[in-house]
Parts: sequence; C-alpha cells; structure tokens
Amino acid sequence: MNSKQSNRQNNIPHPYTRNLILTNDKTNKSPTNSSAIRISEITTTSNVTTFNNPNGVSDMKLLIGNVEQISHWSRRLSFLPATDIIYQVYGILSSIKTGKTECEKMICLRGQQAGCAIVCVFYEIDRKLQAIAQGKLVLCTGKAIGINKFQIFTVKELRPYDKVAFHRATVVSQWSVDELLKSKNP
Repeated sequence: MNSKQSNRQNNIPHPYTRNLILTNDKTNKSPTNSSAIRISEITTTSNVTTFNNPNGVSDMKLLIGNVEQISHWSRRLSFLPATDIIYQVYGILSSIKTGKTECEKMICLRGQQAGCAIVCVFYEIDRKLQAIAQGKLVLCTGKAIGINKFQIFTVKELRPYDKVAFHRATVVSQWSVDELLKSKNP
C-alpha cells in the first residue's frame, strides 16, 4: 500500500484540499457560526453536480439540455429557489442585442422546433462577451430568472459534433428532473 492510499484510509486530507466556509447567517460573517466543507465533498455524477452540505442534504443541481428541454424543465421546477438549479442550455444563436444598460447583453437562443426560444441575459461586468456569429451552436450556463429567461454566466461556442455528447447528458438530466418532481409529490 502506498502513502496516498494509507492517508485516504486514515482520513488525512490531501495537501491540495481546501475548505469552503459557509455562513449560516448572512449578517454574521465570522467563521465561528459557519461550517467548513472540503472541496472533496462536492461530487459530480455524470452531468448532475451535487453540492453536499454538512447535513448531507444536496442543495444544487446542474441540468444540461437543449432549448426545448430547458424551457420545459425550468417551468416544471419553478417551485424550487432559482439558486438550487444551474442550467446548461445549448441551442442556435439567433441574435445578440444590448439591453437597458451598456453592460447588459440579451442573447436569443432558438431550438429545433419553430417558435421555441430562450432569452439569456449576460452582464459584461468582469469580462466582455466573446464575438460569436449568428447561426452557431452555443452553450450557455446560468440560472432561471423567469419564464424562458435566464441570467447566464458563460457562453461558449460548440462544435456540431459536441451535440451528440450533450444529448447523452440530457438523458441523465431528465432522470434528475423526474427525481426532483417525485420528491415534491411523493
């Protein structure tokens, strides 16, 4: 048995393990009223990422799907707080327009079906939106802020063959959505 295996068995943390401090009270930011969580407690299963807090309750899900699926799922899961689910939606970039302020960019993604579209809002606060041509396949990551409207944090251009890998991931996401809906209505 090598030293790495013996350290894991003795619960000695890896030297690169960092702790995250989560405060329970928003007004009191001192570490005395908080729980330390190791990054190793964040697990990823296929495309669904779950963050386990010290109580063992999963708080956050990552769901991947195309425009039609994400539109449908976000409506069905609207009973959950917006911070509990992060969506990755892929679709065809239809347009990019400047919003009410100069830093607000409105991105319209369309799906395979006619009439199905999602508006994604990107704020150019710490970085600029990369130039992507209309008609390209893109992946946007963010949270739902309304019906068919998302605040996104990243936009990435995809290659056409990436769609196959994401198609597989959507199947697992569908299972997660079904599980969340069952937990609401046992």
